[in-house]
Amino acid sequence: MGGNFFRAIADQKRVAEHVPNLKLTVQISTKLNRSHLIHGQSAYILPALARTERDEQAGVGQKVSIEDGMCNVQGSVGQLEPASKHLKSEIAIVCDMARATLAPNPKVDWAWLCEDYARIRDRIEATQPETFPDYNRRLEEEGVFHLYIPARDRIWNTESGRAHFLFPGNVLAEDESKPNDPHFQLLTTRGHDQFNTTVYSYDDRYRDIYGTRSVLMMNPKDIEAHGFEAGNIVELSSVNEDGIERKVSGFRIIAYDMPENCLGAYYPETNDLIPIGNRDQQSGTIAGKSVPVNIRLMNTEEVEEATGRLATA
Repeated sequence: MGGNFFRAIADQKRVAEHVPNLKLTVQISTKLNRSHLIHGQSAYILPALARTERDEQAGVGQKVSIEDGMCNVQGSVGQLEPASKHLKSEIAIVCDMARATLAPNPKVDWAWLCEDYARIRDRIEATQPETFPDYNRRLEEEGVFHLYIPARDRIWNTESGRAHFLFPGNVLAEDESKPNDPHFQLLTTRGHDQFNTTVYSYDDRYRDIYGTRSVLMMNPKDIEAHGFEAGNIVELSSVNEDGIERKVSGFRIIAYDMPENCLGAYYPETNDLIPIGNRDQQSGTIAGKSVPVNIRLMNTEEVEEATGRLATA
């Protein structure tokens, strides 16, 4: 649902090679993206209403709730005329699929839930009363409310009452290199005009980078120490012990305020460097903030080939 699934994952190339073996893939989307080109033997793209478009159920306008990066929850009501009268909301699509495929269940009336999204929020509150008390009332009366997180107030719900930090051991295949080892630690990040894997433009006001995302942020001291120059086009290769070659190319070095021996690049462009096993054991989240890599300067012919490939990606 939403996003650009096959760009968000680690080991993109290896995973994509096996997707055609799947009997069925279904994607609910507001716009076309690269993941639609990677599909199973039978594939469906179900176009959905965007959040900016009016959403009416049973003749009544609906409000969805969203949570921002600061844990603030607020309502969102689309104002634009839908691109097509045939479009359905994500919620309506899911409810319709559930009604068509699942046996009737007196505890879950999918049609009734779809008619009023406030009913879904009531169910969320019933499931997580400590996190969403008075969900609908606060949404209507306060407009926006903050999800209470004890750690925000320096309250640690541990036996000692103090914060506990977890170190390597929870992450599979965590790199154990030291700062002076020959390879670098790559940190992947998002740009300003980006929401998850959806990239709206090539501009990043956060970092004063415009017109491209194919950049490699590097400490000026590292650029000089390793014989590179700002503007060089390089190839990155993953350092791992599984014997699988992982490379991405066509990235332009820019001098940036990064810690020495560390690099920065955009996600998901560099996700193919991350082994699928390099993840947190509990959540399964890929370890995209510490990826051991090597850098190689590309020659003119390689640069031209990589530039053409990126232009069609």
